[in-house]
Parts: sequence; C-alpha cells; structure tokens
Amino acid sequence: MTTEQFDGHRFFGFLKKKSVVYLTIGSLFFNIGTGIVDKWTEEYDAEIFSKDRAVAMEVEKDLGDLSEGREYIAIDNKIVDFLRNYSNIFPEFETRELHLLYNSVEELHPVLDENGAPRNAIDVVVNYFEEFKDLSDKYDVPVPIPIGVLMIESGGKFDETSFAGNRGLFQLSSNLARHYGLEVNEWRDERTDPIKSADAGINYLSDLYNRFGQWGLSILGYHQGETRIGNMVSDYLEQNHGVTKPGGRINHEVIDKYDVNLYSILEDDEVSNKYFSNGYALTGKSYVQKIVTSMEIFNNYLDEVEEVEIDDVYTVEQGDSLNSIASRYNKTLEDLLDSNPDIQNADVLEVGQEIRIPGSYMDINDIREAYREGYSL
Repeated sequence: MTTEQFDGHRFFGFLKKKSVVYLTIGSLFFNIGTGIVDKWTEEYDAEIFSKDRAVAMEVEKDLGDLSEGREYIAIDNKIVDFLRNYSNIFPEFETRELHLLYNSVEELHPVLDENGAPRNAIDVVVNYFEEFKDLSDKYDVPVPIPIGVLMIESGGKFDETSFAGNRGLFQLSSNLARHYGLEVNEWRDERTDPIKSADAGINYLSDLYNRFGQWGLSILGYHQGETRIGNMVSDYLEQNHGVTKPGGRINHEVIDKYDVNLYSILEDDEVSNKYFSNGYALTGKSYVQKIVTSMEIFNNYLDEVEEVEIDDVYTVEQGDSLNSIASRYNKTLEDLLDSNPDIQNADVLEVGQEIRIPGSYMDINDIREAYREGYSL
C-alpha cells in the first residue's frame, strides 16, 4: 500500500487493537529521506483512538518529503484518503485535529444517514451539480463545501423555512439575501430559486473565507454569523494571548499571527462554553463536523452508482406554455412545477426562460471527477 505526497500537511495514524495495546514507537523508527517518525504522546493516542475501532494493520512505507521536515506513518486507505482530502481543505488543522475530525465523521455518518436530510438532498445536488460547480468556481470555493452546507441546511428542500425565517436551499435570512442581490418581499422571494439561492450562499461562503482565511471558521460563520465568530476569536485571543481588540476587526491576518483555528478555540473551555452553551446554535459545536460528514456522504454516493437521473433544459420560445412543454415531453404539469420551483405562476412564461425537464440520465463519472477536484484546491 502506498500513499501519494500530500499537497498540504502529511499525516499518520498509529495501530491499535481493541485491547488498547499500543505498538512501541521504537519498532517503527526507520530512515525515510529527511524526516523521521514523529512520536505521539499517550494522551493524544488515547484521545484520537478512544472509540475502540479496528484500524487496518498495514503500515505506510512509501512516504515523500513532508512540510516542516517531519515524517509520519499512515495506516488504512480510508484514513489516508480522508487525511489527504481534508488536509487540503483545512490546512490550519494539525494532525491530531484531523484525526479528531475523522473520528467525528465516523460517529456522525450513520446518525445523519438515518436522519435522512443529507441523503434526501442528493437528488437535488446531482440535478443542479453543474450550476453549483460553476458558482463554486466563480467564487473560488471548493465545491464539496457548499454541497455539504446545502445538505445540512435544507436537506435539498427548495422552500425549507426555519423557525428564524431563513429560507431556501442555503437557508438565507431575508437581509442576507437582499445584501447579495436577491428580491425578497411580500410578492416575490427569490430564496426559493435554487440557482439564485446557491449564488448568494456560495458568495457568502467566499466572503467569510476572505475574512477569516480558514474554512473551519468560515463554515461555522455561515451557521452562527460572522460577527459572532469574530467576537469568539477576539475573546480567545484575550484569554490566551492577552490581546485586547487586536488591531480592530478580526481578520485572517490576526488569526494567522496568533495561529488560531477552530479546534484551538473549541479546546478552550471558557471560550467554548460561552459560545456553544445553552443551545445557542443547536449542534453548533458539531456543525463543521456535520458539514464534513455530509460532504463524505455525497463522496461515498458517487461510488455507489454509475448512472443518475437529471433534468434536461428547454428554452422557452414564442407561443410556448407550460402545458404545451409538458405535453411535448410526455410529462405532467406537476412534473415540471416540481423540477422548476422558481416558477411562481404556471401561466406566465418568458421567451428565453429555461425550463428543466425531468427524466434524462447521465454517467456519474463527470460529477465524480469534478467533485473530487474540489478537494485539491
């Protein structure tokens, strides 16, 4: 078993059997180029592998040069793939933090699959994947991130409305939607338009990243609001570095200077309890882990199928009606309305308007390739 060179950090895992017998580090030392095997403390070993899961027994030996001149042993193809993918998306996370993220995903995966929201969103993701990918490229966001956000925020429901009044695939507040150019009033609400909702949601994710410079904090900011995340980082800096009001608005330069990331904040009990206690944001402490789990659910789905059903797109011409288009494609009016949630009046069409027609099929390879490219950005 071999491992490709990581684009970011390189990572490892130690062997562990259910009897919690750790192999001695001495037996694993060997010379590989410029680095050596890094020894983990028992404290981190216990924390990382506290869930008593079996781990593959084959040790990685084909390791390349690593950042900071350190070499690690990696085990189990599944873990290696996960660490490789998410070391690119979350370069701010240390080795043990990515292992903790992996363990969280392993725990959450069956829970979210049973809950059904991410799985229910897959048909929508597949149908609109090309548009989501184009928007992700436009705003320089790795496409797995908005896919994960959509799956958790709305479960793929175009008209999903939260108790706080957030609405649509990307659960935008009315003020945020208007900020990104969407029309929201008593007559029209463009948050229910999947493309316009995605455009605003992905644009917002991009703006969060431009401010915080890390996807961990940016994803959490999507859920809790960037002002709250800025305040949380500010409190952490004051608590741990004695820095009060560090140069005004918290941004990526301040965060980089003091080497702050999501896990360093979560592990500070005082700050963490202040911002994640009393159900302020339900599941707030596990929100990022839930997004990553949904990203993995879709990633795994792409290996489960070879062909998927998608919509064709028809461009409205002079004299067309929704009924005539439905008849032409042997569909019902309800079929077309289900596939076109942005149509608010079935009797009003505009020449040049695009109508999605359900019932076509495509090979999954194009989606699989484009989605996984997102891990290497």
